[in-house]
Amino acid sequence: MADKEKKFCPRCGATNRPFYNGLCVDCYKELHSTELVSFPSKVVVERCPHCGKYFYKGKCLPSTYNSLQKVIASKVKSKLYKTKIDVDAAYNSVVITVSGFIDAEEQIPFKIEKELPLKIKGKVCDTCSKLHGNYHEVKIQARRKKGSNRKDYEKLLADIRHSTRKLRALDDRAAAFWEKKTREGTDFFYVHKQSGEEIVKAIEKKYNLKAKHSTRIGRKGRRKHTYSIRV
Repeated sequence: MADKEKKFCPRCGATNRPFYNGLCVDCYKELHSTELVSFPSKVVVERCPHCGKYFYKGKCLPSTYNSLQKVIASKVKSKLYKTKIDVDAAYNSVVITVSGFIDAEEQIPFKIEKELPLKIKGKVCDTCSKLHGNYHEVKIQARRKKGSNRKDYEKLLADIRHSTRKLRALDDRAAAFWEKKTREGTDFFYVHKQSGEEIVKAIEKKYNLKAKHSTRIGRKGRRKHTYSIRV
């Protein structure tokens, strides 16, 4: 709360300004700006060179400007009330504007702007690392029964891809996959077990069938699941 009883600033001699903690607000802001808002010397943002996602507090954010702003804003430490952080990022620099109030009563506004160097540092995310290493936890084998209609088989492939796209729309990182044509049909490989099994369940429900399931132990003792679907 502003101190209305003190009429004389011991630092600048002002008598006609609001006071806070024994100083006029201008002197208080000048002396305590680094305590109120702390900036890094430069902003370093980690980004996957393959998928473009940004690293943020142990997880990955989509490759969007809003994500970049969120990551950059997290580098700023503020003790203000009702803190608002605006980020204007360019190729190799960023302007960060922080505003809010010094006091809990929100009577003394504070605003500071800082331009800092910006560095985007490449770091491969876990999913891309697994994709590029052909890692998978689930494999779906789409096969055509002998003598069956080829259109039914093509529809199965289309439905698997459609179900995968729907899942990727919710979380493309979790639903990371690739497909491979073989002599027997088409194989779909899913990096994460949960995503692959969700696709299997969707296909089983739509086609009213039960996929043939088998497992094997892969490298490092990790279990890999194979689901065979024939139409």
